[in-house]
Amino acid sequence: MIFIEINMSFINTSWVSCNESGKIQSSCEESYENHMYRNFYDVTQMITGLVLYPSTCALGLIGNILCLIVFSLKTMRTSTNIYLQALAVADTIKLVTDFLYFVVVLLLRTDKKQGIKLHGCLYPYAHYLFNMSLCISAWLTVGVSVERFIFICQPFRVKRFCTVRRAIKVSTVTFILGTLISLPYMLRYRTKSEIVNGTVQVSGISVTALWSEKQFATIFTWAHALLRSAIPLVLLVGLNILIWKGLKRPSTIKKSARLKYKATLTLIYVVAVFCICVTPDAILSTVLGLGYYEENYLARGVREITDYLLQVNSAVNFVIYYFSCTAFRNSINSILMCSYFYNPVRQLSIMNEDS
Repeated sequence: MIFIEINMSFINTSWVSCNESGKIQSSCEESYENHMYRNFYDVTQMITGLVLYPSTCALGLIGNILCLIVFSLKTMRTSTNIYLQALAVADTIKLVTDFLYFVVVLLLRTDKKQGIKLHGCLYPYAHYLFNMSLCISAWLTVGVSVERFIFICQPFRVKRFCTVRRAIKVSTVTFILGTLISLPYMLRYRTKSEIVNGTVQVSGISVTALWSEKQFATIFTWAHALLRSAIPLVLLVGLNILIWKGLKRPSTIKKSARLKYKATLTLIYVVAVFCICVTPDAILSTVLGLGYYEENYLARGVREITDYLLQVNSAVNFVIYYFSCTAFRNSINSILMCSYFYNPVRQLSIMNEDS
């Protein structure tokens, strides 16, 4: 996530006497190019930050809360649903930070003083939560795929590895490790303040001394990007190719086989959306080695788009579950409509073949 830069002015002094020397001409062209990228960044941020972010956040938060409610039902308590419940928690953390981003962007355009203050206070922590939640979500998705691989390709290992207790342990460890691995991001930025008329006022953020060390910044950014995006992507693609090859379309007679088939397709859809939404961010962070706040306007404008794709990934799982899983849909209908026509007790859980 990239919070708006505080200094909104654009200096045009380099346009003066641009033809006096080659150096000045070069400076003129660079300033013009920077101005064009600044416009691109401002427009992109306005569209994503003020229009797309709040709408997607609202829908995603509602969807994730409903997911948590449904997966907490006793009839839905399976090992796979434990992973999906943990995934909904991580996605909710991501969406909350995105909503705070919308608030900051809105304030910077309506009450700049308060916007600057909120930006300086929130960004160091929001940046950490952003990266932490993405790392956790990625490995929980890998966990779901590993379990599905066992169901489809190693069914004789299901009773040993695909248990509710093991799923709780793996999810808990994933949260702990994701939190610890991402801790250096909390030290990446610091709130910058200055004394004005005898009072301390927040004036923005700055990169800390630790992250000013190029070697450390490069090594950690690469390592975290690999753990957060690249490695999970490779594992997910490989696992789901094997799952797809081992998946056989069941006959219409065997109900349990049809349930397993539909459940596996649901999770393949989740993984497919994850890969589509995360790949652009993975390319920027690893192949191109681009950061966030400290980059130029072109990179920051592109980051706005890739970060929105990450938000879509955090918000869309509810839609996938609802339209691809009858049991989940009936449970949601029962909760929303308070109707006995959709009784989740009569329905099998989304992954009931392991119960």
